[in-house]
Amino acid sequence: MRTIIIDSNYIGHQARYSMSELKHEEDATGVIFGFLSRILTIGMKFKSNDLFFVWDSKSSKRKEIFPEYKCNRKTKTPEEQREVEIAIKQFVKLRKKILPALGFNNVYLQPGYEGDDLIAKFVLGRLGEFIIVTADEDLFQCLQANTKIYNPSKKKIMTRKRFKEEYGIDSCHWFNVKALAGCSSDGVPGLRGIGEKTAIKYLTKTLDKKSKAYQNIIQNGDGALRRNLPLVQLPFENTKDMKHEYNDFNIGAFRRLCVKYGMDSFMKEEKLKEWELFFEGVFE
Repeated sequence: MRTIIIDSNYIGHQARYSMSELKHEEDATGVIFGFLSRILTIGMKFKSNDLFFVWDSKSSKRKEIFPEYKCNRKTKTPEEQREVEIAIKQFVKLRKKILPALGFNNVYLQPGYEGDDLIAKFVLGRLGEFIIVTADEDLFQCLQANTKIYNPSKKKIMTRKRFKEEYGIDSCHWFNVKALAGCSSDGVPGLRGIGEKTAIKYLTKTLDKKSKAYQNIIQNGDGALRRNLPLVQLPFENTKDMKHEYNDFNIGAFRRLCVKYGMDSFMKEEKLKEWELFFEGVFE
């Protein structure tokens, strides 16, 4: 059975955007309900209940070596910040209580590290068949013969072969592209005037050696690589390996959870049967 690796913060925020108003007895439950709905859909789509959950740490070892890391993120309004805080509380409940109570035994967070680091540490060089569920393109560097990436927002599966066809470079060199071109979403500065396409041309030896871009990389590329590689290459140094344990699902715990959080739609006959089949590993 293939292992599905969940970028849990991504799925959690997806649930926040679509289910933020949902409450039960004045307690926010939208993220919990939306998260569980999505993992059921993903599990049934890929015919696997072997789910591996990774979460981002609040602290960041990358910020320790580069304080500007992710400082470019848009400033939130007080209302948006409040929504995020409510969501994070539900993230914690999912990670510490709900998923383990349901029998998911592979739920991981490492202080100082991002979920991306844990994903890369888990899949790179490991035997098995893996599907990473994320919208984060940094994880393209984890594409291998046995590893695909599924973006639920785009409903797109990226394979190593497809990546090579679309980008013109092997996925294992993606972090070098990011190191030269930078990563705007994470506030990692690249070389001036060097975007991803130019960096790819340089790395594939198709960039005009007489061009300003080529001379810029020759003169300043080593400095950019020294600064940026620790920020963009996965996994970050000293990320710990994680055990891959068997799950021990508990349908009784699921029923109690539905009552506790008012998730009545999960208890309807057809949907409950779907959950039962998912826990049993029965896929049509």
